[in-house]
Amino acid sequence: MATEPAVGTVTFAEFLETVREDQKADLIDGVIYYMSSPDNTEHNDLICWLVVVLRIFLRRTDLGRLTVDRVAYWLGERQGPEPDIGIVLSERVGLVKRGYVDGPPDVAIEIVSPESIERDYSASVTNTKMPASANIGSSIPTNSLSHFSCAARRVSSRSR
Repeated sequence: MATEPAVGTVTFAEFLETVREDQKADLIDGVIYYMSSPDNTEHNDLICWLVVVLRIFLRRTDLGRLTVDRVAYWLGERQGPEPDIGIVLSERVGLVKRGYVDGPPDVAIEIVSPESIERDYSASVTNTKMPASANIGSSIPTNSLSHFSCAARRVSSRSR
């Protein structure tokens, strides 16, 4: 028997007011999902490596801005995911505000470890994190990190 995804009443503004800066959470369909902490060390190592590589690349090419963890992206009144790593292209960098981005990321990277497979791959979270996205991830052979998932989407000029 299939269950309907949870639907709540929390708005994006309420989400920003409720979740502390030291907490990681996603707003999916009006429900706040708090993430467990701390991350495992392999998860942390991979994020650190990706951040260094991407930051160097983005600074040298001036293609965009990098956000890391705990930065919410406004995807609608009741949608505010916080991808592990997000990229906002230069032409949309004006959407980056203090504590959130006023629109979707151009690239969202979510590191999926064994402890977070169910949460990160649930239908509601996956579809909300990056609507109209294509999974361009690939397996990375690390000790306990089973999959690296990267979703990218082209954003029209009509974005919020």
